[in-house]
Amino acid sequence: MEEIDVLQNITEQRVVQRFVLATFYFANGKERWGNWLNHSVHECVWYSSLKDFYVISFAYIVFPLHHISPCEQDPAGYLEDGILYQGNGIIRHLWLSLRVLNGLMVSEIPPELHLLTELKSLALDAFNLTSTIPENLFDLPSSLELISITAGGLYGSIPEAIGRFSELAVLYFATNSLTGTIPSSLYSLTNSMRSIALLENQLTGPLPTELGLLTNLQHIWVQTNLFTGTIPTELGQLTLLDRLDLSFHMLSGTIPVELSVLTDMVNLYMHDTYLSRTIPMWLGNMTSLDTLSLGGNSFTGIIPTELGLLTKMSVLWLGMNALSGTIPSEIGMYEQVIVLSFENNDLTGTIPTELGLLTHCLYQLWLFDNDLTGIVPLELGNVPFPAPYGEVFLHGNDLSGIIPESLCSANSLYFDCSTFLCGCDLCNCSDVETLPIQDGETADEDGQLVSEANQTEGSQTGL
Repeated sequence: MEEIDVLQNITEQRVVQRFVLATFYFANGKERWGNWLNHSVHECVWYSSLKDFYVISFAYIVFPLHHISPCEQDPAGYLEDGILYQGNGIIRHLWLSLRVLNGLMVSEIPPELHLLTELKSLALDAFNLTSTIPENLFDLPSSLELISITAGGLYGSIPEAIGRFSELAVLYFATNSLTGTIPSSLYSLTNSMRSIALLENQLTGPLPTELGLLTNLQHIWVQTNLFTGTIPTELGQLTLLDRLDLSFHMLSGTIPVELSVLTDMVNLYMHDTYLSRTIPMWLGNMTSLDTLSLGGNSFTGIIPTELGLLTKMSVLWLGMNALSGTIPSEIGMYEQVIVLSFENNDLTGTIPTELGLLTHCLYQLWLFDNDLTGIVPLELGNVPFPAPYGEVFLHGNDLSGIIPESLCSANSLYFDCSTFLCGCDLCNCSDVETLPIQDGETADEDGQLVSEANQTEGSQTGL
């Protein structure tokens, strides 16, 4: 009777949405759903708490849903337990996650979902659907702005019906087993589409040139699929693009010069894609870059000095290519770099003393397996390489002299301990021939170990 009394005091629209949310509850198990079906609270707070609602923050979702309830975007507002919530209590956002539901294996999208006629976004994370994309998904309002089904066990192709959502801005089908190509109907959403994440599937074919039609796109994440061919030059038409990830494909060719106009780019990932030729100098014009990841390809030639202009860089990965020449001293101008990765190339010359200027944020310096010579500059000891991530990997080169003592406190320090290079407690510089270091200093050395800070002698690792 108490539940009936409650229903007599609410609108018909709210009765319907309580019914729809109840179908999720009964269709997918009833354990540990927190406040779900609690008649004494508003259905907009049926989540265990509003905090749990926000916990469904998928790494790739970019959508204005921070600090709002599922019933946001309505000026009326409603009061619950003395707290004023925005909106009049109409469900507009339904975000559910296996993690939020404490491990419950949800496996069905109830057909009644289409009754939420004002729904703007649907995000289902880690649902064990194990099916093709459910047909009833396309019964949802055509005004839907966000669709996200991540880690849901989906297989089969993406239906052309996806194009019926004329206001769709965000489409995420990440971490499933989808096959086929990107549906052509998606390219008709030229005004609305902002973000696409189809990563970690089994999509095939060439990267579509039609992506260039979606001129309002800001984010493309399609890494770890089975795409082939070259990078479409048409991507250069996406002048608002600031995040692009094409990693882990069997592509060919190089980075097209047409992308040089994408000066708002913040994160550019093209590692492990079989790209070749040289690294373009014009990348230095992308002065907003925070991450540039080109490792694991077949790039040759030198590292462009123009990359030193990217002073906002946090992560620069150029490792595992066939690059030659020296490490540009201009890298020392970076203001917030965390990771510098140049490993497994054919780099020569000395370690630039300018790297010692990176005293603010640098955690990882990977220079191993190159042909670097000379001493490890004392200036490099100015960089703290803080725990727990501090890593300095210098092995596999032809370095000499004494490791700066302050580097010995790095969480992980690897170098080739020999009669030419020594330092730190595990590679004692004593009882061997005298070696010139710098400024007239000399040191003796002995041992054939790799030094790793904080290791006991019984856990030493040889290289």
